[in-house]
Amino acid sequence: MDLFRRLFLVGFIAGCRSPPQAVGFGVSSELVNKATAWMARISTWRTRPFKRDVRLELQSPDGSGNDGWYDPDLEVLTLVDRSAAYSADIVLVHELTHALQDQHQNLGVGVRQPRSKDAELAWRALVEGEATLAAAELVGFDVTAHLSGAHGIGNTEQEATLFTYMVGAQYVASLRREGGWATVDAAWLNPPDSTAEIRRRVFGSQAPASAPPTDGPHSAPH
Repeated sequence: MDLFRRLFLVGFIAGCRSPPQAVGFGVSSELVNKATAWMARISTWRTRPFKRDVRLELQSPDGSGNDGWYDPDLEVLTLVDRSAAYSADIVLVHELTHALQDQHQNLGVGVRQPRSKDAELAWRALVEGEATLAAAELVGFDVTAHLSGAHGIGNTEQEATLFTYMVGAQYVASLRREGGWATVDAAWLNPPDSTAEIRRRVFGSQAPASAPPTDGPHSAPH
């Protein structure tokens, strides 16, 4: 086969290949189709494509309180089968955004070696903040309703969660206002060194003086 025909065949096969989609064993076709549709919307919103299929799993409630999570090491998105339609969409969009992040930035445990626990928490604010912003803008999750509780950062686990999700979302939104998604991409290449850096950008001169708890990294994005 000459070179021209070979290149034509490769291009034809690539053109016929379906885009990445949600897949799952034991998951309803309705959920798979919904996740695939959200993947397309998230990709458009974030202006970058999914590179691979996203594997879905459904789990019964286990008492942990989690509604879903994405495991970057296994590349599996797990949903807990208990959420109403609206909250389920919020969880699905949030975790699918983590899957997209992982396909471009590699969120796997052990990939990054932050200089401190505070730097790790700042990085988590970038990760969770972008996913929370996706849920806010695509589903309607109200970040500002929770932001007041995150302003006075103290030293509890709840306040750390508010910081990474809610302040993180404001941080990513601020970066995007400054220079579009290119500015956010630059933050992924050079993550914030401290939670203080994030608080200054979000709160300015009113940034709380105390830092959020620094109890170490979590095993996977939620």
